[in-house]
Order: sequence, then structure tokens, then C-alpha cells
Amino acid sequence: KIQDMEKRLEKLTGETNTTKKWKNRQNLASMAKTDLLTIKYEILNDIKEDVRKTCEEIFMKIIARGDEIKKIRIRDSYEMEVLDKDDDNIIGTLSAGQFLFLSLAYIAAVRTITDTNFPMIIDSPLGKIDADRRLEVAKILPIYLEDIQMSLFVTNVEIDAIIENYY
Repeated sequence: KIQDMEKRLEKLTGETNTTKKWKNRQNLASMAKTDLLTIKYEILNDIKEDVRKTCEEIFMKIIARGDEIKKIRIRDSYEMEVLDKDDDNIIGTLSAGQFLFLSLAYIAAVRTITDTNFPMIIDSPLGKIDADRRLEVAKILPIYLEDIQMSLFVTNVEIDAIIENYY
């Protein structure tokens, strides 16, 4: 009779062996989900930091204002900031050409870190860059964009400056 009463009590309180087993499985699944999300967050942060460092390295080599820039930051929202020596975000003060350099540096960094080799199509990649910087970019970018299939739509003005300075 006591066993019958215990079984009845288990059913009333929802604490049968079957429900206990399913609750344990649910708890295990919940813990596994939390652990996997933590691992995912750590991996994404590691990749983001590697991309940030590589992007910063490339950008500092090709931008004329490199001595003004302390570092590049990529926020959790993947918004980029260019920080000066006072930690002020100066991305809004970049010229169109410098912003293009930042974009190309970011693309090269993502490609390098993720080891993806996607084709690139760029329209007027050097159009907003002065002639002296065009030659510098033409020398540096192939190092970071090695083995990438690229299609560049250029004007004669973009390549004339490179050819004149190169030869």
C-alpha cells in the first residue's frame, strides 16, 4: 500500500522515473548548448582578432597616415574603427582612397585568415589614390592577395601613373 501511495504521489507531483530521466536529458542538452555557444563565441572572437591584426598590418603598410594611427578595432557588431594615438576613432577623417585601402586590407585579411580563395571583382580600385600611392599599393597588395583571381576594371589614368613610375 505504501508503494502504491508513493507511485500515486510521484504521478501527482510529476516526479516519475520517466519524467526524472527526461528532465536529466533536458538539463544535459541545455548545458551542452551553453558550452557549444561559448566555444562558438570564443572561436569567432579568435578569428575576429586575427583578422583585425592582419588588417591592421596591411593597412599600416599602405596608408600614408600610418604614423597617426595606433590601431584598428573591430567591434562585436563588426563595425570597424581606426584609432589614433589618443584612442579617438578617426575613420570619418579618412579620404576616399584611404577608406579603399582599409576595405582592401580587410578583404585581404579575411581571405588570409579564413584561407578562402574567392574571386574578386573591383571597379576602379586605384581611381581615388594619388599616383605615388598607386605604385606602392600595386606592389604591396599582391603579397596579401596572392593566388586570388582578380578582375579589375581600370581607367587609363589608373594604370598610366603606375606604368610611368614603374619604368
